[in-house]
Amino acid sequence: MSKIPYLHKLGVDIVWLYPMYESPQADMGYNISDYQKVDPQYGTLEDWERVKDACHERGMKLVMDLVINHSSDQVSLPFRYIEVNSDS
Repeated sequence: MSKIPYLHKLGVDIVWLYPMYESPQADMGYNISDYQKVDPQYGTLEDWERVKDACHERGMKLVMDLVINHSSDQVSLPFRYIEVNSDS
């Protein structure tokens, strides 16, 4: 957060954040276990809001790395798996 004014002064106009979602961190955050939570090591959703606002106040864009094709074996999906009984 404290570096955003410095980055802006350098002429940076886009800040890219790699995955910050909750993760067991087996793959540098790319193995996401919860797409709706910020991993505590990166702060809170309120921290993210402050970073976003600081960027936008300076006309900078904030790009989030959304890796929907990666997930952890600990992911909680918004749907239930249906077990099919092969005997029926």
